[in-house]
Amino acid sequence: LVQTSDGGYALAGWTESFAAEKDDFWLVKTDPQGEKEWSRTFGGWDSDAGLSLVQTSDGGFALAGWTHSFGAAGVQAWLVKAKARYEPRYELSTPAEPAKGGSVFLDPPGGVYEGGENVTATASPASGYEFDRWTDDVPPDEENEKSVTITMDSNKELTARFTEAGGGLPLPWIGLGVAVIIGIIIALIVKTRT
Repeated sequence: LVQTSDGGYALAGWTESFAAEKDDFWLVKTDPQGEKEWSRTFGGWDSDAGLSLVQTSDGGFALAGWTHSFGAAGVQAWLVKAKARYEPRYELSTPAEPAKGGSVFLDPPGGVYEGGENVTATASPASGYEFDRWTDDVPPDEENEKSVTITMDSNKELTARFTEAGGGLPLPWIGLGVAVIIGIIIALIVKTRT
């Protein structure tokens, strides 16, 4: 923890959050009241941890720690130079309902985006399914579009709903068919009794 030149604070450590599968360096910048302004992770495919930091003369930060992701096998020392300011990052989750019904492709890929970044989500139905609609944080009047573009200004969820292709007759028609069959059976019973 260091106090920064603007009166706020910067903290270094590690986290397994934010879609990472292993620990990453974690840098958090707060205002003078301790409210988070932004955070940033640094790391690779394996575990990495930030242990200390200093503010540099250009207002940025230098983080020291260790890495399993870079260098020779085993633990290596790692120094990261960070900028003085980062825009907030937001996560976009894109589940499919049902899960076997299809998937969602993102452009750009990744799932974590800078604030204000535009992301296009495209629904891709699996074999035997068709795209039905988007739910949750879908833009107005675009819930039936196979591809939608959203602006990342907060964490968002965009659920692609799929239905089985050629799922048979709609329920009202099935009900009507059952009623007709029952009517025929009753008519036959009445006719045979008379």
